Amino acid sequence: MSTAQPLLNQSIQAGLFEELVPVAGLAPVKEKTFEDKVQDAIAAIKQQVIDGRHLVVAWSGGKDSSVTLNLAFTALRELKADGIEIPTLHAIHSRTGIDNPVVELYNKGQIKSIEAYGEASGIPTRVWVASPNLSNDYLVSLLAGRTIMSVGGNSRCQQMMKAAPLTRIKRQVRAFIAQTTGVKPKDAELVSLIGTRFDESIARAAKMKERGENATEAVDAMDDGQLVLSPIADWNTFDIFTYIGWVRSEKIEAYNKFDELVDIYRDANGGDCMVNAYIAGKEQSRPPCSSRTGCSLLSA
Repeated sequence: MSTAQPLLNQSIQAGLFEELVPVAGLAPVKEKTFEDKVQDAIAAIKQQVIDGRHLVVAWSGGKDSSVTLNLAFTALRELKADGIEIPTLHAIHSRTGIDNPVVELYNKGQIKSIEAYGEASGIPTRVWVASPNLSNDYLVSLLAGRTIMSVGGNSRCQQMMKAAPLTRIKRQVRAFIAQTTGVKPKDAELVSLIGTRFDESIARAAKMKERGENATEAVDAMDDGQLVLSPIADWNTFDIFTYIGWVRSEKIEAYNKFDELVDIYRDANGGDCMVNAYIAGKEQSRPPCSSRTGCSLLSA
């Protein structure tokens, strides 16, 4: 024993230091592995189906919603393999008509991949595309002088071109499910899967907590009776990158190889790959999708 140890023991006995005593029943907090997060997300989605709910995925074409959609496919594929009857997977998408032409073309290609994969895998799939009608078209209202240019915190464009059409398409999905299951629309059991993450930003995390969003339980996040599940809520950005990488290396089966997805993000970040852009702070400096209240062809 070193000379330092007896001195330390004497100091403890003299009351100069408190001797550390292990607290019974308290185990160190174990960080979830990437594989754990994936399995937990799939299990949460599967539970929704087991509970009798129909899945509706809010798919924008971005990395988070694409991962969420593929997790839903995986959950349904596993349930089907277990002999459980699975419902139709509904994906809702917003097409404003004034988005970046490259992104517009990319989304159209992705929709074809989603539908083709659903057919090939035996998972009934339907993609619903929400577009503004003539009476709610932002450009028409702008040119007619019924509204003003959407800049800064003005969310008029986003509300007219995306929010309102998506609300309308959700009603159509609910009516479709009600008709196919023989119940009234208000009794149709469905849950919306969304790709929101606490890790995205402080503002996003605060909103998610306020709404009660979590990764395992479906909640009435908007206080309107419609259930929402956020299966990747606890994922960080590198989890998303890892998932996409595993898809591209064929470690995870997916409806698409995500090669075009990576190209879209590389082009948007001046040629940097997704990970490099994130490390350099380029991606963090961009506001989350929910904060992009302007429209691509009308913003500076």
